This record gives sequence, structure tokens and C-alpha cells, in this order.
Amino acid sequence: MTKKSVSLGLGANWQQFTLLVVINAFVGAMVGLERTVVPLIAEVDFGLVSKSVIMSFIISFGVVKALANLFAGRLSDRLGRKMLLVTGGYLVYRFLFL
Repeated sequence: MTKKSVSLGLGANWQQFTLLVVINAFVGAMVGLERTVVPLIAEVDFGLVSKSVIMSFIISFGVVKALANLFAGRLSDRLGRKMLLVTGGYLVYRFLFL
């Protein structure tokens, strides 16, 4: 086996840096989308009209999401990321058309 030398710096790793910037832009857009869509769902679908109740709806959504991420992280450490992603994709596809 031959050892590959490590190249440091943005010039040598511009592809990875560009991918990181694009992924972070999408994540940032989803966070912004979550903050605008969840209050609309609370108001339209659940009939919540008070701003404090809508705010508690957003907070509860964030808490549930954080706990789900914690559970998914431990599960991915145990089963492996690929297995968890494939299983999750299958379940989403399976229950998408119910």
C-alpha cells in the first residue's frame, strides 16, 4: 500500500470546501423554513391563534426534534449510518402513500 500525502489549504481542497458551503446553505434555508412554516401549521391545521401558544408549539417541535436526533445518533452508532439511512428511506417510501 502506498501512503497518500495530505494536502492542506483551500486551494488544494476547494471541492470539499465548496460542497461544505452548499450543504450549510441548504441547512440554513431549512432552519429558516422551519421557523416560518411551523407557526402556519399551528395556526391553520391546529387552530392555534395565540402567539404564546404558537411559540410553545415551535419550542415543543424543537425539543422533539432534538430528542429524535439524540436517539438517531445513538442508533446510528450501534447499527451504522448506512443501515439507518437505508431503513429510514425505506420507511418513508413505504408510508408515503398511505
